[in-house]
Amino acid sequence: MRRFLLAFVVVCAVGISGCSLFRTVVPVLSTATAVAQDASTILSLLQTASDAWFAGRPNPTLEEKVRKGISDAKLGLLTAIRTANGATELDAGDADNAFADFRAAYANLVSLLKSIGIVGVDGMVGISTGEKVSVPSPLAFHPSSFKK
Repeated sequence: MRRFLLAFVVVCAVGISGCSLFRTVVPVLSTATAVAQDASTILSLLQTASDAWFAGRPNPTLEEKVRKGISDAKLGLLTAIRTANGATELDAGDADNAFADFRAAYANLVSLLKSIGIVGVDGMVGISTGEKVSVPSPLAFHPSSFKK
């Protein structure tokens, strides 16, 4: 217990004293985490829309392509967040660059979903309730997301 308290006091003291690690890495890392959560939520929406689409229009070949597209985007997202988490120094440019693979995979996925008709040209998708919802552009596509 004493070791834990000592470690806690040291971490707080370093953080309060303005250690450059806390000033640069922590804010950008928390922003990168929020950007990753945003992207994950959007991927879940696209997965739900795809499942609803294919429930009424089975097509194993296209389903596999969509599944792979979603998987590629999730892998890009995982790579980005692990890159950000593993950094000892991280600035807004580094965080933005970490999401490059996600952005490429996501753009390919949306292009595929539009070609199939799951995502309309207006950016709307149908969900299982029959409603249409707008798919926002992930924050990872907005470089200002990583700026303070």
